Amino acid sequence: MFNPLSKNAGNTTRWLILGALGILLIINRRFALNIAYIIFAIGLMLAGVASVIGWWEDRRLGNEELVSLVSGIAMFVIGLWIIRNPNSFDKIINVLIGLVLIVTCASWLSMNGQSDQNKLMRILSIVGIVVGILITFSHAATGWIATAGGIGLIYTAVTGLIGEKVFHS
Repeated sequence: MFNPLSKNAGNTTRWLILGALGILLIINRRFALNIAYIIFAIGLMLAGVASVIGWWEDRRLGNEELVSLVSGIAMFVIGLWIIRNPNSFDKIINVLIGLVLIVTCASWLSMNGQSDQNKLMRILSIVGIVVGILITFSHAATGWIATAGGIGLIYTAVTGLIGEKVFHS
């Protein structure tokens, strides 16, 4: 039985939230992504507010302080924009995730090419680059990736719950 006051309640809650998000990604990708975008936007807005508060406490007008002020305001405004219209953020996030995946996997491939590491890493790097290109240029691929991510979250949640039950009982 779930005891919300136990020391492992936070872990159990985390596994349940991950599992629910995984199920939601499979059943209704749009709704799950909108929730994720809104959570990201709130985090961005909080970071922006923290940056502006940091500037306010110093109240200096040097280059670093002005960058902190301007970036804080920009983060807050972008966060508001995402909350007002999370669907418009969808196209941007596809490109960003795809480009990050391409650059990350290309750097892995480059590092792997300079050493004699295993072939599996090279294969995974190449697959990652291909997936990054698909995500960047194909909206349908993003749906497939979201479904795979949902399955991965469900798997992580189930194994986390089982591990917690086995090792913390």
